Amino acid sequence: MASNKDSAILPGWWNLFPWILAMVVIGVGFTVWFETMSFTFKVVSLYQVFPIIGILAWSIMWTHFIVGEIRRLIPSLPKHKPYHRTSTAIVIWLVLLHPMILAIEQLRQGFGLPPLSYFAYAGEASIPYVILGMLGLTGFLFFEVIARFKENPKVVRLWWLVNFTQTIAMASIFYHALVLGSDMHSGWFRSYWIVLGLLLTPCLVHQHWEDLKNFKK
Repeated sequence: MASNKDSAILPGWWNLFPWILAMVVIGVGFTVWFETMSFTFKVVSLYQVFPIIGILAWSIMWTHFIVGEIRRLIPSLPKHKPYHRTSTAIVIWLVLLHPMILAIEQLRQGFGLPPLSYFAYAGEASIPYVILGMLGLTGFLFFEVIARFKENPKVVRLWWLVNFTQTIAMASIFYHALVLGSDMHSGWFRSYWIVLGLLLTPCLVHQHWEDLKNFKK
């Protein structure tokens, strides 16, 4: 059963904030994508599509951590269920589409099936960063499965560990994109991406600190 806090009426600014934050990061993502395509809408290969899918997936997930941190700092704020439901569904689809689109195009080009086709695309020297991306994908999907059992007392006791897997997933995909992302060739976007990572870091530290305090109770 939902708590009173979760079912409370959302304050006006809080009702809008997550949506606006998401629109900002999505807008920035599409801006760099259009820039890499010389501001044309002509897509001639799926290779041009899959990078923006990954950027959007991580960026929207980033908003979850920012929103969560604001709720930790202002405990009276209720959970924003409409945003959480909608954005979570979008992230799941994007997280699945990103590697799927690359796999399809690699197969069309005669490079076979994943994971070898991913390694062929990135090059031998970049295989560790491909594996980081796969680790991040696994982490996100693990969370979506285990979250279905969040009310189970055993899962509740181990939720700190679930949060830790999400930190690993976010960090893995952040670095995966930083090293392999074609959009990172744009200097301003690379700086922007690093800023997102820097803003995320204290949110993760605070989350784990709260987990530690609750674990000791």
